Amino acid sequence: MGKGLLHGAATNLGYVPEQQTDFIFTAVGEQLGFVGATGVLCLLGLVAWRILRCAQLARDSFGRLLCAGFFTFFAFSVFQNAGMTMGIMPITGIPLPFMSYGGSSALCFFMGVGLALSVYARRRAEMAVPIPGEEDLGTDGFGTDATELHVDAAPVDLGAITEHQAEACTHPSS
Repeated sequence: MGKGLLHGAATNLGYVPEQQTDFIFTAVGEQLGFVGATGVLCLLGLVAWRILRCAQLARDSFGRLLCAGFFTFFAFSVFQNAGMTMGIMPITGIPLPFMSYGGSSALCFFMGVGLALSVYARRRAEMAVPIPGEEDLGTDGFGTDATELHVDAAPVDLGAITEHQAEACTHPSS
């Protein structure tokens, strides 16, 4: 079950080098135990799966490649950092996403998630789910058709305007 938050002997006594950056997963594993470390990996796996899902739903190949590239970067960072702290991968200094201390890595991961969310927001139209309670906005997106004009909620067909009415609109009488 772990030693408990802030009670890890190896992390508190300084036996783990760079525990706030490169070896943050050792501190999580020691203080929260197997359950906590597994929970962190599951949450990071959930984020990676959602990024991959954004790639699957992308409208164009650029969005798919963008999300797939960020998924690869994200998944490799998690795998490398967790493997590095367990001793099965070489020590490289790759941070654990959203957990390691450092501004530039956090900025890169947040920007990557923002780009993936942007791709998801512009996903294919047939995959988009309409918001309940919203009515159809019509063909021009403002609730009107391009051929009709609403005046006091009474639709007027622009094709039925006579030449005299059009002339009166363009040359108002005084």
